[in-house]
Amino acid sequence: MLKKFDKKDEESGEGTRPGLLHTQKALFRQARVFNETPINPRKCAHILTKILYLINQGEHLGTTEATEAFFAMTKLFQSNDPTLRRMCYLTIKEMSCIAEDVIIVTSSLTKDMTGKEDNYRGPAVRALCQITDSTMLQAIERYMKQAIVDKVPSVSSSALVSSLHLLKCSFDVVKRWVNEAQEAASSDNIMVQYHALGLLYHVRKNDRLAVNKMISKVTRHGLKSPFAYCMMIRVASKQLEEEDGSRDSPLFDFIESCLRNKHEMVVYEAASAIVNLPGCSAKELAPAVSVLQLFCSSPKAALRYAAVRTLNKVAMKHPSAVTACNLDLENLVTDSNRSIATLAITTLLKTGSESSIDRLMKQISSFMSEISDEFKVVVVQAISALCQKYPRKHAVLMNFLFTMLREEGGFEYKRAIVDCIISIIEENSESKETGLSHLCEFIEDCEFTVLATRILHLLGQEGPKTTNPSKYIRFIYNRVVLEHEEVRAGRSEPGLNLEKQLAAVPEFRGLGPLFKSSPEPVALTESETEYVIRCTKHTFTNHMVFQFDCTNTLNDQTLENVTVQMEPTEAYEVLCYVPARSLPYNQPGTCYTLVALPKEDPTAVACTFSCMMKFTVKDCDPTTGETDDEGYEDEYVLEDLEVTVADHIQKVMKLNFEAAWDEVGDEFEKEETFTLSTIKTLEEAVGNIVKFLGMHPCERSDKVPDNKNTHTLLLAGVFRGGHDILVRSRLLLLDTVTMQVTARSLEELPVDIILASVG
Repeated sequence: MLKKFDKKDEESGEGTRPGLLHTQKALFRQARVFNETPINPRKCAHILTKILYLINQGEHLGTTEATEAFFAMTKLFQSNDPTLRRMCYLTIKEMSCIAEDVIIVTSSLTKDMTGKEDNYRGPAVRALCQITDSTMLQAIERYMKQAIVDKVPSVSSSALVSSLHLLKCSFDVVKRWVNEAQEAASSDNIMVQYHALGLLYHVRKNDRLAVNKMISKVTRHGLKSPFAYCMMIRVASKQLEEEDGSRDSPLFDFIESCLRNKHEMVVYEAASAIVNLPGCSAKELAPAVSVLQLFCSSPKAALRYAAVRTLNKVAMKHPSAVTACNLDLENLVTDSNRSIATLAITTLLKTGSESSIDRLMKQISSFMSEISDEFKVVVVQAISALCQKYPRKHAVLMNFLFTMLREEGGFEYKRAIVDCIISIIEENSESKETGLSHLCEFIEDCEFTVLATRILHLLGQEGPKTTNPSKYIRFIYNRVVLEHEEVRAGRSEPGLNLEKQLAAVPEFRGLGPLFKSSPEPVALTESETEYVIRCTKHTFTNHMVFQFDCTNTLNDQTLENVTVQMEPTEAYEVLCYVPARSLPYNQPGTCYTLVALPKEDPTAVACTFSCMMKFTVKDCDPTTGETDDEGYEDEYVLEDLEVTVADHIQKVMKLNFEAAWDEVGDEFEKEETFTLSTIKTLEEAVGNIVKFLGMHPCERSDKVPDNKNTHTLLLAGVFRGGHDILVRSRLLLLDTVTMQVTARSLEELPVDIILASVG
């Protein structure tokens, strides 16, 4: 049984990471030195550093201990040590949402904010605004207005940025500071001007006329800050998009005028804005393309990269507009920065001629192994577009794609190549057999279940239409023999005709591609009962189909109109039943139930269905099978059927888990800590987790070393819809097993489902 920690657990310290509970208590005991006289600045700053470290590591600090430490920290304002004072400001900001009664430091911060020490004033403003709510804001309003127009740039910027944050909770109060912000907008300091214009825009952004006046004023008087120019270009672009996008607008004139600015970042921002405006013609793009062409020969790598990346985007819609830059782009093919070289080549692939393809392919081959998957995907997308443009070059391009397919790479990269090869096969009949052969070779060593499934499905569809269908049997047979459960179950020859069996049912035609079928049918009756029912679960992106294979073992009965009625315990919705028309003695038949996956609570994927078989019974002659009456309605109670999180996930092998973990990134990372109260060993815990989540254990992390009380389990999978999901589970064995689960994906839903299911 798993227990999820709640708020009380966090405050008592039970929700912290194993081994850090003692560290927190010891640290807060050390914080008592804040009360000592005289104050030891170095020692106190070191303790504050430790507190900040814990907070930034995501640790849950107990409210009581944090409040006590916060109160003790107020004594540190008696010290004039600059380092300690800056640490106090940082800690106040970080602990403001953890400790209680943080307003106790208001007077100390106000004193620093209005004092003579300029190094303290800016940080004091930021800390004060962090702990100030709407009820207290009016009390410091006078000080904030003064700070906004302060002659010290760091103080003015701090006040402006803090005001921007305060807009969210106290818009009406901050709106009264517009005059001061307007004065700051004429500052000679580039950051103050930038922050002031940012505040003014966010105050006025819902007033289109006021924003247009603001841009008009900037056009007339100019700005000193390149950052402010960049921001105003973005504001003008947004205004243009919200209007009709007319190129006769003063807004467009302002953006175009910025192409002649003395600051490179402003010039690039203006060029980027123009090429991203919807509906631009090649003529309107020309000035922007010209400055990007100049940047291509810049000695600065950042400018070359920005220019070629933007030209790459332009080439997608207006390849003719970029043709003038081809010579400059060819010079970048040998750039020492491989990211720049990749983008240069992919841009040339979109703008070059058919005769240049072979040469470009050779140039790409020389450094493909040196670039990241992100740029490899860009290359593949460019090749895909090239295949459509020059179909006669499919053989050269297909061979290049197959070479890429055999190299190391992540799921998104390999999926892009497979998608490209399949699209070539579909659009060019001459390339079908070559493409299928390449894909067959790939699945011999494919680590991605979703891709193997898709390719085998394609073989089932297209293989019989080739001149020699039998050549593909070996590849299918190898997958049946060598592959793990999901592929074996779905890819045997009957399985290849499934992806057709389901599509033949009218109710299932709009469900999209089949994501997964359960490895083994689930028995819903004992084998010796009068009716034998087994269920196979088929998972689609938004639906599940339950296939009930039924056998009638009574020779004096025939069953007709057989359905399995299902009642879910969770938010699933039964949409329809497809009956088996007749079940004569010992002749298997199939009925189906279609359900929609939860919409209102999409994380509620774990569900138990109560099942009842309903049918019409007709007595029959055991010898001839002829029925002798009209029959009667009857029903038969079946075992409950469970749907678990594993039914929504395909196993995927990751040869380098850390690389995959970094590639997915932490945008949708979430973490929870649980206790496995009924589990007493790490081996049992690992086995249960792997089975429960239905994911692939990576780097042999399912093997627990002997005599260890800690272990890390690494799991990888693909959630329905094709989203990678990675899980790192840290286990600690004391009296019971404590488990910290960290999940990552490129989408939020798979992460929420994992944590909700475990909890």
